Amino acid sequence: PSVKREKGLLALLPGSRADEITRHKNTFIKAASLVDWAKRVVVSDPFGIVGKLPPGIERDCKEGGALLERCQKALVASGTALQEAVVRGTPAVAAYKGSPLLWAWIKLGQKAPPYWTHPNLMAGDEIVPEFIQGRATADALAEALMRSETEKERRILESLAHAYREGSDWEVEVSRWRRSLR
Repeated sequence: PSVKREKGLLALLPGSRADEITRHKNTFIKAASLVDWAKRVVVSDPFGIVGKLPPGIERDCKEGGALLERCQKALVASGTALQEAVVRGTPAVAAYKGSPLLWAWIKLGQKAPPYWTHPNLMAGDEIVPEFIQGRATADALAEALMRSETEKERRILESLAHAYREGSDWEVEVSRWRRSLR
């Protein structure tokens, strides 16, 4: 079903744990300040742990799903909130800055996966723009948020949202998506 989106509303979901929020908040806010179409910027803060926000940035203390339902786009810390965005058919950009210890371990020779976010891992392709660690800069995130989706990308997002919501066979939906790209 088509959702009525508030044009110009950018949702920021910087994480659900204090350490995630610390790593993401300033980058997300800086990125939002660079997005030319964003008339309202709202940070999801259901646990009251986001802390002080600059003037002009609103806080939503409810569960993030309602915000995802009404925003034009969302900047989301990779994880459950990103899956929620996909379920709701919300165009999103994913970012994640992991702990320095985790990243050091990965750099010690552990093979990094080609994608980090659940929707991209499942699809075997980047269907949600993702920016991990050093790639998660304000400029890169803003650029991705300002890029317009094509009709084809909207159909893909709707198809994947259906797969999550209805319990459809993910592989079937991904196969449809891959065929649509040909």
